[in-house]
Amino acid sequence: MAKVGLYESVRDGMVVNLLLDAVPLLRLRLDANRSWNQSQAAVFVKYIKPANRSRIDFIEEPCKKPCLTH
Repeated sequence: MAKVGLYESVRDGMVVNLLLDAVPLLRLRLDANRSWNQSQAAVFVKYIKPANRSRIDFIEEPCKKPCLTH
């Protein structure tokens, strides 16, 4: 389990993406500890390459309030 939400969601997204690019077989479980609002969570996802998204198994407690999905 890796922690996200400690810094800006942009930074977290960039770091997670860099890790996934650097280690091709890496899979991540992330925990945001309810650190983001919906727009911050969306910014995080924006920085994850679509090809890497399936390698994130889940993000535990991403938002302060339940985030809506489209």
